[in-house]
Amino acid sequence: IHTIHTSVQRLFYRITLMKKILLLLILSFCYTSAVNACVQPVDPKETYSEHTKRALKKLLPLAEEGNVEATYTIGLIYSYDNGIIRDFEKGVKWLTKAADLGKVIALNEIGSQYYWDWRNHNYKKGFEYYKLAAEKGDYDAQQMLGRMYSYGHGVTQDIEQSIYWYTKQASHWSFYAIAHMYIDDKVTTPDPEKALYWLTKAAEHGNRGAQLELSLISEDEYYGDFEESCPQGCGFGYLSLSGRCIKRFW
Repeated sequence: IHTIHTSVQRLFYRITLMKKILLLLILSFCYTSAVNACVQPVDPKETYSEHTKRALKKLLPLAEEGNVEATYTIGLIYSYDNGIIRDFEKGVKWLTKAADLGKVIALNEIGSQYYWDWRNHNYKKGFEYYKLAAEKGDYDAQQMLGRMYSYGHGVTQDIEQSIYWYTKQASHWSFYAIAHMYIDDKVTTPDPEKALYWLTKAAEHGNRGAQLELSLISEDEYYGDFEESCPQGCGFGYLSLSGRCIKRFW
């Protein structure tokens, strides 16, 4: 479940970014200056690469004038595969400029580059930028700090700090992530009572994953301590958590 949850997180993150970039590219054609706007139709015969390069030509002068949205968009274009050759260094450079202009989400994007990109992977730098963004109120960065503290990525593992950042702006995803900390024995000692407590909170706030997991646990079974490992799998009346069987609670 944890592996599926992580994969879904990454996929959702990528899709969200692509939508964001496409929207900003469209908006970029509506700038003639920081104040005045125009409408310029997109040539249907134009390739994605040509479209991106034309957007860059329009965005660069605006960015040089200090337009924060143009600066941020250029950073995103270079950071991801958007019809041009991806350039990590240029992406970070432009995102840093955007952050200097007050774009807090740009700090989160730089953190994401260092955390998720296997070619330039650096947990410590990722943590540094996520923390800067999180302290300025960026929700996604706060959630990533929760993750990094839970796994000890770029920082000493600290479950209390993980819960602190996960619940800074609490959501059903926060509760769900905390629940899985107490299920995944790679994070901490499995604790079925705490896992079920946080799964319940996540389910109550509308998390479908938590609702599904809780639906697999019958209502009439008394909750008890960990039972011995079940080599043949957990039988009726038990829930499997991290390779062990516990009596069903829900």
